Amino acid sequence: MRRDWADVVLAGEADPAVLSRAVRRGTLIRLARGVYSGRTAQDPQDVVRACWVRVVGGLLPGATVVGPAAGTLAQRVASGLPVEPLPAEIAELDLRHDRRTTVQLPGLLVRSAPGPRPGRTFALPGGISVERVAGDAAATPGRPADARRAVPVRSAVALPHLSATAQVIGMQLVDGGPATRPELSARLRLSKPTVSLAVAELERAGLVVPRAPRSGAAGRSPAVYAVSPAAGWTLGIDLGNGQVRLAARGVSGERLGERHATLRQAGSVERLLEVAAEALAGLRSGLAAAGPLRVVAVALPKPVRADHRLTGREGPSLGGLAAEEVLARLGLPAGVPVLAENNVNCAVLAETAQGVAAGRKDAVFLQVGERIGAGVVVGGTLVHGARGGAGEVADLPFPWAPDRAPQELGAERHLGAAALVARVRGRPASGDLRAQIDALLARAETGDPAAVAALREHAREVARVVTALVAVLDPEVVVLGGPVGEHPLVVRWVRSELAGLSGHTEVLPSALGGAATVEGAAALARRHLVAELFPAVR
Repeated sequence: MRRDWADVVLAGEADPAVLSRAVRRGTLIRLARGVYSGRTAQDPQDVVRACWVRVVGGLLPGATVVGPAAGTLAQRVASGLPVEPLPAEIAELDLRHDRRTTVQLPGLLVRSAPGPRPGRTFALPGGISVERVAGDAAATPGRPADARRAVPVRSAVALPHLSATAQVIGMQLVDGGPATRPELSARLRLSKPTVSLAVAELERAGLVVPRAPRSGAAGRSPAVYAVSPAAGWTLGIDLGNGQVRLAARGVSGERLGERHATLRQAGSVERLLEVAAEALAGLRSGLAAAGPLRVVAVALPKPVRADHRLTGREGPSLGGLAAEEVLARLGLPAGVPVLAENNVNCAVLAETAQGVAAGRKDAVFLQVGERIGAGVVVGGTLVHGARGGAGEVADLPFPWAPDRAPQELGAERHLGAAALVARVRGRPASGDLRAQIDALLARAETGDPAAVAALREHAREVARVVTALVAVLDPEVVVLGGPVGEHPLVVRWVRSELAGLSGHTEVLPSALGGAATVEGAAALARRHLVAELFPAVR
């Protein structure tokens, strides 16, 4: 169903998932955090300048334009000229507002300026006003007017450039573990002098260190070389709806540390990032000896293109924050590569690498919890689709009936946790949804008739989604995840229902549980680091 969008759309005017899907489909463009436009055929800079009053009013309601721009706008009003589109000579807007912020819109910088609200203003229709008499340029004493707010973080350490031989030996030590130079020479069929030179190169790069010789051998034992514990580390982050998980891994994949924090009452994006930053600070404090943070992979609850890096331009997830804002709030070192991937895609990668679907080339991970979504692996390759939307089963038409029209995101609303709780309670869910789901599952385990009936019907509906996925993808296995999907009762009932519809596909509960997404993100980050360190090998 196509929807006609207005020139300016604010985040609170539509369901976030609907906005995200519209951006992905190209029926909306994102202008700033929480501000979108239906003028998809126009350049975003032209849209911002043509609709700047509504855009700025949406970002900073009640703000007052001051400084040189106020003088230019006041002159236009006095001359009977419109204030939109914004005059070409205005590239920056200084605003008086209670919130201190700087926003870089396409072609227009908007920033709050210190000082009291001006007494003489005139109102504009978008909920903002303009100072009648231009005041001083809005700059803090001793600070240039065009200075940007900076967050002091340590810069990333550049990766070493290694010879092809050093890369081969480094990869061998990463995959095969510690070894002596004679062992490396025999395994790789390289001369001992060549191995010695390459090992020395890896030592100088800080990637390899000698260990104590193995005991028990007669005579002088050769030194054993291993990946340095200070060679650096990677980080996987699962930023979900109300929870964050972090997993630090060494170059060889060793577990260096993990953190998990949950907001029982789903709060704002700002609070979630504060919790993530606190968890990351605690994690980093114990990893000083592990060397520099090399790569970060962030799992996001939204579609992500296969070639996408974190830009904040793919819809309203995480409040539409741009990458720079996320990095600054998390306190990550500047220049660290940040990869972005869909959260369920990360989960299917983890399950096919180290979970119940390990070794399977064709698998689906179906997340059933607060929302629904699927991650798809075909022929051993993660499937993204043309716009990153592969597996977005929330978009399936629902209801599918001759007398009822499908609703936008109807499948997700019907199979989401809120709907399940509402069917049991007989009224809309409210409050701590996760706690209510846990309580419902516990009641079903004790045989409570109402809970059992609701959960069994929910499992029947989930089985129909699984059947649709099987019909299109023909996977070897479907892994059920999420607090509802992986519950033993749901798994059993889904299997039973599926047996009568498509009985040739195995259905298994997630082995990694709530950690599946962060495990996948951690694996992505490490895979990227290894590929960058040893490009000649893989």
